[in-house]
Amino acid sequence: MWRISPPHRPTPVSQLLAQSSDRGETPVQPGPASLPDSAEDAARGFARGLRHARAYAAEHGHLCAPNTVRTEGFAIGLWLANQRAAGPELAPERAAALDALDPWWNPPWNLWWQRIYHRAKALVKAGQPLTPEHGFPGTTENLGTWLYEQCAPPTAASTPDSSVSSPT
Repeated sequence: MWRISPPHRPTPVSQLLAQSSDRGETPVQPGPASLPDSAEDAARGFARGLRHARAYAAEHGHLCAPNTVRTEGFAIGLWLANQRAAGPELAPERAAALDALDPWWNPPWNLWWQRIYHRAKALVKAGQPLTPEHGFPGTTENLGTWLYEQCAPPTAASTPDSSVSSPT
């Protein structure tokens, strides 16, 4: 068993409160609990986030913003992450509003894949060819690796073995 010397042992809160009242001090009274946001506040907050999401989608063509992205001081990436995290609890009309901006704002696959896809799409739009034999110059290592995997012809390891008979 561990031995803790008396000066380092935790003091129960009830003992601290009793000591403060013994000295004639008035114990600190907690204020009233803050009320949750009203429905109007939540609606205004969503409308503000949607306004910024619209601007982001107009500029980038998608809503796959990383969590750290801010537009006009608004943390649009974090706001979108929170909307995704709400999952099925997100009101259907809110999900529909985001779907109208980008049908893949909350994809069933990994967001990392989605972000790299959009970077690759931007490269094609800029006129840069996506050919694996050239190594995708001007791309990050992650994007280059992903593009290579998407563009490279299938290997024997990635295709089913036709010599193995299927069970009957």
